[in-house]
Amino acid sequence: MGDPAADRLLTNRAIGQLTTLYDSTSPQERGRIAQTLLGFTLEAGGYIVTQNLVGVPDISATHPKTRTQLAIEAKTGNAITLAARDLHGLRSANSVGMVAYLVFPDTLPRWLFIEAHRLAPRSWQLWEVDHWPEPDLGFDVQRSFLALVGDVPARVIVDRGALIEWYEARRTRAAWERVDNLPNGH
Repeated sequence: MGDPAADRLLTNRAIGQLTTLYDSTSPQERGRIAQTLLGFTLEAGGYIVTQNLVGVPDISATHPKTRTQLAIEAKTGNAITLAARDLHGLRSANSVGMVAYLVFPDTLPRWLFIEAHRLAPRSWQLWEVDHWPEPDLGFDVQRSFLALVGDVPARVIVDRGALIEWYEARRTRAAWERVDNLPNGH
């Protein structure tokens, strides 16, 4: 990633936040919050994101410059469990269908992206899929994810509504900072 000490600090902060999330929420709520965090991470990488809490895919994302379209099913838990319905929804989209699995608890929390065409309906263990090549999304997803999670206040990481409000305020603040930095006359 870069400076090893800074990277370890970033990773440790994310581990602390994700531990709080896992210790304080049900598996279903944890999955919804993880999906939301993934969507925000993709936005940071330049994608336009639509999140769908019900149905497949969980996330539709389009990169306006590359025109890359993604259909993503986000998974958390001890295994990657896929039903035929999940895969059908990913494969029938006019997008690159993939599963994103949050690898946590782990000493290096990360999203593992697996192209849907490689998968069959069943439960997959991490060791079965983590050696497969991952698609290039055009930015450092892992670093962006760790930085985002490390910035989220602890009281916010466990509440999806508060997380969305925090992120919207952060996005608005960043937009105003860009306006304030425009040269005079523009």
